[in-house]
Amino acid sequence: MKIRVRLYGAAQKYRPPDAPESGPFVLELPEGATVAAAAERLGLPPAWTRASFINGEAVPLERPLHPDELLVFAPPMGGGASYHGLLEVG
Repeated sequence: MKIRVRLYGAAQKYRPPDAPESGPFVLELPEGATVAAAAERLGLPPAWTRASFINGEAVPLERPLHPDELLVFAPPMGGGASYHGLLEVG
């Protein structure tokens, strides 16, 4: 199954080599894969998976993925910054 992934901030360094330089990219995963499986495939550090969103909604790592969904990972932010604005669905 194919999903779209968007990485923000320092998480950009985990983009696959064949992904475009910016914006969302396609990630192929087995049917029934979870958010955690996508993070593992990308090599994201576990602390960076705490802010995981699908189609603009915060989701747990155990949440199964479905074809064509937009999965967003944002690395931890300090200083009281929020994730508002990272949730666009496009």
